[in-house]
Amino acid sequence: MLDYFIKWYYGYLFVRIRGNSPERFINLCRSRDILIWNIKKCEEGYEFLIRVDHFKELRYIAKKTKTRPYIRRRKGFPFYVKKLWERKGLCVGVTAFFFLLYFLSTFIWDIQFSGQYTYTSETLMKFLQEIDVYAGMQKKNLDCPAIETAIREKYTDIGWVSAERKGTKLLIRIKETKMPTLYEERKTPVHIKAPCDGVITSIVTRKGTPKVKKGDKVKKGDILISGVVEIMGDNQLLVNKEAVPADGDVMIETTIPYANQFPRKHLKKLYTGKEQIEYRFTFHKNQITLMNPINFLNKIQKYDILAEKKQIHLNHSLVFPIEMERIAKREYKNGIAIYTDKGAKKLAKKQLSYFVEKLMEKGVLIKENNVKIIVDKTNCISEGNLKVEKRADLFCTVKEDEWRFALPDEHSGDNN
Repeated sequence: MLDYFIKWYYGYLFVRIRGNSPERFINLCRSRDILIWNIKKCEEGYEFLIRVDHFKELRYIAKKTKTRPYIRRRKGFPFYVKKLWERKGLCVGVTAFFFLLYFLSTFIWDIQFSGQYTYTSETLMKFLQEIDVYAGMQKKNLDCPAIETAIREKYTDIGWVSAERKGTKLLIRIKETKMPTLYEERKTPVHIKAPCDGVITSIVTRKGTPKVKKGDKVKKGDILISGVVEIMGDNQLLVNKEAVPADGDVMIETTIPYANQFPRKHLKKLYTGKEQIEYRFTFHKNQITLMNPINFLNKIQKYDILAEKKQIHLNHSLVFPIEMERIAKREYKNGIAIYTDKGAKKLAKKQLSYFVEKLMEKGVLIKENNVKIIVDKTNCISEGNLKVEKRADLFCTVKEDEWRFALPDEHSGDNN
């Protein structure tokens, strides 16, 4: 491979010789260390390959052997450069292309987020624009540590941020800190009450007087942590009462009823097979849409939109700020369909999962699922209950007569 590259770099020729003594010609080349290869016999003599810088040395040998070498083809780097030089416009265009490619590679053209859950990419992108970080900025003006610090200061529930420049991309990885929800700091005296009937599974009191303990059954509205603190004196005598904002963590195990019903007969989209395609190119805020003019004549009334977005890029690292979107409008008509038993149960489980997911977002822990799904001829019915564990978050203001305490007067009493 190296030998071939050296021959290509210096350039080589396809030569044919004619004459009375071609064999002697070849032997003299060998004796004078003139490299020739791929020697083949032909009707008019011999053909072989020779390097360009050795071809001039054939003049003496050809004269001596009364042979005539002539060049049929030229190959290699020198001849390639010569052809390119004859096409100056092409050379200028190639040079300009690589210069433009290098120039564009000095900018950030794409910003990608990963790992976020609470905040959308649009929200984070809007914040980056506020601190002058945007697609199209120069790499030399990009300060990744400053970006990480700014995001952590703006969003306190984001515990870890990594900003990395990769080619023309800015990759921002985020990990959010899932902290337990704290009670709102209250200044007015309050009780913590049971929001529902259930059993106390745990209680931690930070401020106030606990009224229940683990394992106690409570009803909705019962006081769990009182905002009235009794101050005891000597001999365990009550000397005063103080009203405080009760604070603590109380977990209650309870049941939540669940009921859902939907008919098996439903509307279904029947696609006609007719489809209209549009292409949309976006450069920053500018958009160009290309579509078939026939679409204006053959309009469709009801359709679904299937969109596919692609970022135009030269390779994995070099991304250009041009986004192409393929939009397909698929025509359909409304039809009537009936869920199968399996399909109805699958839909019912999906709706139940959505209900459970919403409860978990509120901090409710699901311990048991006692929901049964029944499919009859016309309906799919889901009934039952969920055994859950939830935080007591019902507050009630302490009334003045609950904590006002009249101290005994030293002058009061019977005089003997």
